[in-house]
Parts: sequence; C-alpha cells; structure tokens
Amino acid sequence: MRVFRTNILSKNVMRAADAICFTSNGVIKKNGSLVMGAGVAKAFRDRFDGIDAEAGKCVKTFGNICQRVAFHIWRDDDGTPQKVALIAFPTKHHWRNPSDIKLIEKSVDELIALADDNNWNSIYIPAPGVSHGGLDWKTEVRPLLEKKLDDRFIITFYQKG
Repeated sequence: MRVFRTNILSKNVMRAADAICFTSNGVIKKNGSLVMGAGVAKAFRDRFDGIDAEAGKCVKTFGNICQRVAFHIWRDDDGTPQKVALIAFPTKHHWRNPSDIKLIEKSVDELIALADDNNWNSIYIPAPGVSHGGLDWKTEVRPLLEKKLDDRFIITFYQKG
C-alpha cells in the first residue's frame, strides 16, 4: 500500500489508475439514486453525471458492497482513448452514521478480489472512513489497510489542484 496527498480526480490520477474508488453508503433515495451528498462521494457525483443513479442501481441489485459502478472513458490530450473503472467502496451503512471499520474491512477484501479478477495494477482509494466517517487514520484505519493491501493500492488524502 502506498499513501499520497493528491486530488483523486486529477488528470494525473485518472491517467495512472485502472480504478478509482469513492467512499459510499447503502442509502438509496426515492428516485433510485444513491445518497452522495458529502465528501468524496459528492465530488464524484458532481464530476460524473449520473453516477449516483448508477450506484443506486448497483446497491439495489447487489447490496452495499464494493463494486464497479461504471467506466469513465475519455480522450487524453493526445487523443488516446483512456478508461478507468469507478468503484463504490462502502464505509457506512447509512450516510448519517459514522463509518464502520468492519464494513471497511469487508470492502477492502471485496476490492482486492475485484483487482485480482480484473488484473488491475493501480487502484486509488480515498482514505476510507477518516473524514466524514469519524474514524482515526493512525490507530484504526491505517493498520487495517497495511495488513491487507499491496502496492497496487494507493490511498489518497485530498489535496486541491
């Protein structure tokens, strides 16, 4: 596992990543969209039109699990097509509640399986559960992640730019 301070939605990360994760919860709104109203989830919702609706469909169908919600496809500056998987990484059961370390551990295990199944070598994850989730990075989250994640996984802390 590697740790960087970066903007997970930057052009450099998008170019380098096979997959990027957004932290999520299991609450679906009446319109079928996943609640993505704060933090990294909101940043993804604002950047990728309709991802909240796609995430809502995934949670409704498969439950609050770590899963690929969509692919983002674009052309790089030189015209080369690029593709990155957008992954829901559950840290909460309900958006109002604190993050659940057991759910994060389950999401980590599911993400490892996704990475293995898809031969991904570069997976970016926002530090799960530590901002709006209320967990402590040093004592709760980092030790769990260090036990499980290899160098394919890059944990990011937000940096503007």
